[in-house]
Amino acid sequence: MHDGLGAFLAGIGFTVDAAGNALKADPERARGLLTQIRTQVAEAGAGVRRLVRGLRPPELAQLGLAGAVEHTAATLGAGGVEIEVTAGDVSGLPAAVEVTAYLVAREALTNAVRHGGPRRCAVRLGRTTDGFELSVRDDGSGLAPEAVPGVGLTSMRERVEELDGKLTIDAAPGGGTVVAAWIPL
Repeated sequence: MHDGLGAFLAGIGFTVDAAGNALKADPERARGLLTQIRTQVAEAGAGVRRLVRGLRPPELAQLGLAGAVEHTAATLGAGGVEIEVTAGDVSGLPAAVEVTAYLVAREALTNAVRHGGPRRCAVRLGRTTDGFELSVRDDGSGLAPEAVPGVGLTSMRERVEELDGKLTIDAAPGGGTVVAAWIPL
């Protein structure tokens, strides 16, 4: 927030100062700067909405964890990929676990469909005796051995590790990829 939104708002402040300075000497320039400020404020608002959505996605709040994962599966599966979601007990999870599980499932499914070309994906989520487990398995082409983790894979790992959990991404037996997360409760 500090580096992104904070810097952006500081820039708006500088533009406001410039418009104020130009108001008497160059009213046309001031009008142009005010138009620029309006655009910057709209962009800042969109940035805030993205941040808030990332904190608690609306589909998670409306549908619950299992429903939100099923909704994502239905949306991504509309292109012909068969996606099965199996949800165990997901009631009463801490909000941070719920959000992390949803975002990891969504990213893993998106990556599988976008990059792996699978025919089928299986999502499993639920409590264990000592935590919460989530897995996304696909029968696609899998990760290339030389693949460099991008923002999506890195953010999944960071989200899980922030909750003292563990994320693994492995080749699935018979082809494809398995993304598995365990988060302590």
